Amino acid sequence: MALINCPACNNRVSSRAEYCSNCKAPISSKNDEATDRANERTRWNRRKRQQNYAFLAILSFVVGIGLFWKFREDQTSLGFEAGIWFAAVGFFGYAVLRIMGILNKFK
Repeated sequence: MALINCPACNNRVSSRAEYCSNCKAPISSKNDEATDRANERTRWNRRKRQQNYAFLAILSFVVGIGLFWKFREDQTSLGFEAGIWFAAVGFFGYAVLRIMGILNKFK
């Protein structure tokens, strides 16, 4: 018994295993259609997760801008500081996610 890489998720699994314990893709190379389907499902899950993170980053940015606008008169307040931090985290988080998405297209 040896450890091999899963063709779908690259996780280490036993060579005797019929399916990957991580992504449930078939290990044998006899069923290429099922392997392709598992690869597509893995890519779809990765894209969906990245979209969820992007939504949270945008939401953080919008909340930050709202707090910043609401407390703009009193710049020493906690709401003003929180607005700046939320907007910054949201902006930079979204920028990082977009760069990661672009880099993943070249893999």
